[in-house]
Amino acid sequence: MLLVDHTSLSRKDAQAVKMLLSVYADNFAGEGFYIAKNEGSGNVYMSFDYTAVSPFVTPDGSLFYEVFNFETGETFETNSLNDANYDENIPVG
Repeated sequence: MLLVDHTSLSRKDAQAVKMLLSVYADNFAGEGFYIAKNEGSGNVYMSFDYTAVSPFVTPDGSLFYEVFNFETGETFETNSLNDANYDENIPVG
């Protein structure tokens, strides 16, 4: 089973991935995911197969969560995973 298919990361990107994997281990273990980088913003983020919350790490190392509301199609950002769980219909951890 291939776990990582990227052969080279900058120190900053590796630290961001480390933060995201910590969030994953503590809150989303077992959920299918991928990790990507937005080249425009520099944010490294994790997206899940069946969860409306995506953790992001900014270029300065700050962590925030983006939440997608399936009912309205809107998104919002929060610094707290507890705040991200605003609706019982959105599975969080």
